[in-house]
Amino acid sequence: MRLDQLQKGHSDNVIENIIFGLSSLLLFRVIGDFKNFGFFGSKASDAFAKIEKQVYIPLFLVLFILSLFLVTG
Repeated sequence: MRLDQLQKGHSDNVIENIIFGLSSLLLFRVIGDFKNFGFFGSKASDAFAKIEKQVYIPLFLVLFILSLFLVTG
């Protein structure tokens, strides 16, 4: 829906605000809580923490960057 709006030159503040909100959630997930999860989380050493640092953090970072292109595109 957003790509169709951008092609037609239409601006919708509600859709932009939703995308900004979802983008910020993705970014907060990448940063983490500085303790257990996220890019700066260093205390957790279980199997999920290893998978998270190898898979989830890069995935959410890429999704965050792509979601910003929807707003600025």
